Amino acid sequence: MLSQKNTHPQSLLPPLDELAALYGVNTRYRDSKGRWCQSPPESVRAVLSAMGAEVEAELEQGAPRARLQAAIGARRAELDARLVEPVLVAWDGIMQPIVVRLPVRGDSKVELILTLEGGERRQWSGAVSASEARGGLPRSGWGLLPFGYHQLYVRAGSSVGEATVISAPRRCWAPGQGDVREWGVFAPLYALRSERDWGAGDLADLESLGDAVGAAGGSAVGVLPLLAAFLNEPFEPAPYRPVSRLFWNEFYLAVDRIAEWERCSEARDLWAATDTQAQIARLRARDLVAYNETMAVKRQVLERLERCFREGAGQERTQALADYVRFHPDVSDYAAFRARPEVSRDRREEVRRYHLYCQWQMEQQMDRLARPQRPGLFLDLPVGVHPEGFDTWRWPELFAGRVSFGAPPDTFFAKGQDWDSRPLRPENMRAQGHRYFAQCLRHHMRHARYLRVDHVMALHRLFWIPEGADAVDGVYVDYPAEELYAVLCLESWRNRTVVAGEDLGTVPAGVRASMRRHGVLSTWVLQASIRPRAADPLRAVPRHVVASLGTHDMVPLAGFSRGGDIDARLRTGQVDAAGARREAAARHRLMGRLSAWLQAWTAASDIKLPTVDSERDAEESLLQASLAYLASSPAALVMINLDDLLLETEPQNLPGTGAEEPNWRRRLRGTQGHVHMAIVRVGSLLASCGRPGSREAGGG
Repeated sequence: MLSQKNTHPQSLLPPLDELAALYGVNTRYRDSKGRWCQSPPESVRAVLSAMGAEVEAELEQGAPRARLQAAIGARRAELDARLVEPVLVAWDGIMQPIVVRLPVRGDSKVELILTLEGGERRQWSGAVSASEARGGLPRSGWGLLPFGYHQLYVRAGSSVGEATVISAPRRCWAPGQGDVREWGVFAPLYALRSERDWGAGDLADLESLGDAVGAAGGSAVGVLPLLAAFLNEPFEPAPYRPVSRLFWNEFYLAVDRIAEWERCSEARDLWAATDTQAQIARLRARDLVAYNETMAVKRQVLERLERCFREGAGQERTQALADYVRFHPDVSDYAAFRARPEVSRDRREEVRRYHLYCQWQMEQQMDRLARPQRPGLFLDLPVGVHPEGFDTWRWPELFAGRVSFGAPPDTFFAKGQDWDSRPLRPENMRAQGHRYFAQCLRHHMRHARYLRVDHVMALHRLFWIPEGADAVDGVYVDYPAEELYAVLCLESWRNRTVVAGEDLGTVPAGVRASMRRHGVLSTWVLQASIRPRAADPLRAVPRHVVASLGTHDMVPLAGFSRGGDIDARLRTGQVDAAGARREAAARHRLMGRLSAWLQAWTAASDIKLPTVDSERDAEESLLQASLAYLASSPAALVMINLDDLLLETEPQNLPGTGAEEPNWRRRLRGTQGHVHMAIVRVGSLLASCGRPGSREAGGG
């Protein structure tokens, strides 16, 4: 384990800082309270080593200063050898002067060839001096560039260089003039209940939820990430550590909506068997999702459906699968990856075909959900992937080894967080023109009207944690923010998807300004915006935000009012008993004050709330008043968690905990009928507050 203490000679620190700066590694940072924190030199060296720097991951006592100086020299030579930066951005199609690195002496003939995404070529050539080249070569005659990913070829004497030119709108897509005030409902898909579920909600249940939201005037239905997961060996159901950010989780397939279902008697007979129905009934009755058991039952049926497809599909269905594979070229590699653990060749081929078939069916069912007449999908793009998953296997050069990433200590997590996911290497991302990031966005935006970018700060910097270190000993690494925003804006426009960024936690200066500049909505959470000492206990809700009462990592509002989050911190050792009692007393006073303030506000706004006769009525009244406050705000979108509507008290996830907590498994207590009635009630409330929702629905 790395030490937080500085045990190294002071003479080593200045060159270490210099080397770190050359790699975009920060040796210190401001924490959530604005205080400067110094990262341990051991951690800085380990991160530099993971980035490919010529420096030992472990520093020997008394190591000569010359080693660091040699690494600095090697890095400077590497940067100077670049004829042109690997990625250039043309905002709104306007190409900026192109900086070319030429030898200091003499003039050189420089040739530029720009090949547009559509195949058209534009050229420029001329003799220029080194000073002219470093000031930027002219691009007159090129005109406005069409939006897209273009390739620039540069030749100067015997030197050649290439760059990806991203021509993008400066702002993400927004409907109309961006003044739409919409609302939607969020629910973890696995948590939904219905008379037809197999122990967890599926895409048909999501369609039913969307229909209820649309009928009540809502415009969006949001879910946790629906990406591929390990549900056998290894077992990892957490939606924020997917096997891949490019493929779906077949766990959510609505089996009876697959075309082969009607003609595949083998699959229907297996499903209808007494033992199968008894097992499904047991799974459906549970309060916690049993992923492995549910998936085992569903997989048996899906394998039979795939076999029926293979043995009896007509030309139209066969061609549809071939078209899907052609438009998703990585899916064959993904299917082969999922089949690798199988011992026999025949079984590997069966598993490969199974995953290919399931991804195709997921894509078809997602297409159905994204039809224009339906409320739009609000999808969620995780910041990372499982370290042993497909993405790290398929593109190992993109992911750094011997490190993970997370978040530094803050108010909620005194020890910081390690998310056990390998970070992307900024330079290797640039070398590939950010193709992987674009693919991840495209995969979601094809279906999403809204896309939430998890931990949006990662567009700017990411907190790397060396292997064996505690999260408190992490190091921030810079990322090419403007280039990543260009990809985000371009894909947003191409798919007509509104982008929201999760900007909670430690947010460095400039992040929210960049989000506003590029049309990325911020996240506003009521629980995080309460001001205990201010005259008005609630902050005003801004305009360009997605507003909600809480998040999936927080207790629902009813649980928050009871101090459920304090109980959780006591249970997990983040606060002692005395501290928990003090916090609980303060929470009781705060909620009484907040409730009184909201009651006065709603009365002044002529909003009718239920009479308070019991504890549950008080919680219902607080919920209604809080939702009215959000609905009356200028927020671009209000997302309402079904857990809040049903007055649930436990969170879907308790960050920083493992198998000891039922994370990502808690099902809703309410039936489908209860959920739909709650949505009707909230739709009426929001309409009375001037937020009827938009009738424009549908995905990208």
